Amino acid sequence: VDSSSELRVTTMDTTSHEFSWEITYFGDGGINRLLDVAIINDTLAYAVGEIYKRDSTGQFETEPYNAVRWDGTKWNLIRIPTRMYGGYIGTFPLKTVFVFSPNDIWTFSTAGSYSHWNGQQWSTEYVAERSGGGTKLWGTSSNNLYLCGTNGSLSHFDGTTWRRLESGTIQTMGDIYGVVNEEKKIHYILAAASNVVNSSEQKIIKINKGNVIDTIKWSTGREVHSIWFEDENNLYACGGGVFYKRGYEDWKEIKEIPLVFTRRIRGISKNDIFLVGDFGIVAHWNGTSWKLYPEVAVALYYSCDYKSNMLIAVGGTSTRAVILRMWRQ
Repeated sequence: VDSSSELRVTTMDTTSHEFSWEITYFGDGGINRLLDVAIINDTLAYAVGEIYKRDSTGQFETEPYNAVRWDGTKWNLIRIPTRMYGGYIGTFPLKTVFVFSPNDIWTFSTAGSYSHWNGQQWSTEYVAERSGGGTKLWGTSSNNLYLCGTNGSLSHFDGTTWRRLESGTIQTMGDIYGVVNEEKKIHYILAAASNVVNSSEQKIIKINKGNVIDTIKWSTGREVHSIWFEDENNLYACGGGVFYKRGYEDWKEIKEIPLVFTRRIRGISKNDIFLVGDFGIVAHWNGTSWKLYPEVAVALYYSCDYKSNMLIAVGGTSTRAVILRMWRQ
C-alpha cells in the first residue's frame, strides 16, 4: 500500500447516508488500475486489475500484481496465476472477480483464462468457448457460473465444461447479475449490452432457465452498462444515465444524478443502493433520496461491491490504482 487517507462524513440523515471512508492508492507509475471487486465479509475482499511496482533499483518488477486482498485491516498486493493460450502461466491483468466463499473464488484475465481458488491453491485454465474478452463474472455456485464480455460474448460453466451461449448481440456486455431461487421457482438473470463509443445498439439480455436467451425492453436510447435488482419488479440500470423500472412500467430516468457515465450499480436492498462511475461519482440511495459524495471523487471508478454496510469501489487515476472503502457505523 502506498498511501491512504481517511475522513468521517456526516449528514443530516444519520441512519442511511452517514458513512466513514478511506482511500488507498497503489502503483509506481504507468498504467495502474483496478477493474472489479468482490466482498466476502467485512474482513475479506478481493480487488483485481493491474498494479506495477518498482524494485529496489528503481526498475519496474517483471510481473505486475493483478490483485489486492483486504484482511480487515489493510490491503495486501498479491499475484494470481493466469494461463494464456499455449499454456504459459504468468500474472496477466485481471478483469473481473466473483466470490462464493473464502474457499471458492473466481477471476478472469486479459489472457483469456479463469483462475480459481479452492482454499488451498489457485488453478488456472484458458477458456476457448468465448466470442470476445471477459468483462464480468456472476453465478450461483461453481457449478453455475456465467462470464459475459466483448463482442456479445456469453459463456456458462456447469462445474465441468464451459459452453458458449449465443447472446443475440455483438455489443460489449459490461455487467451480468441475477436472482435465482429454485425453491420459489425464481430464475431472473440479466446482462447489460451496449456500444460505449456510439449508440448503435443497447440491449438488456435475459437468460432464462436452460440458458434460453431473451431480452427485456430497453427504450431509453442510452447506453446500459450495469444492472442490479432485488427482484424482477424493481430494476436499476446505469451507464449513459441512471434508470429504474417498476413492474410493467417503462424505464424512468433518475434526474438527481449528474449525467456522467456510470459503470456499476449494486445494492443490499431496493432502499440501500450505491452506484459509481466516471469523474469520481459515488452516489447512494436510501429509499428516499440520493446522496452524492464529492469528497471521494478522486478517480474513475470502474466497479464496486456493497455488502454488510460496506462499500468498496475500485478504479484509477492517470497513474495510480485506487480503492475507496466506505462503511456505515
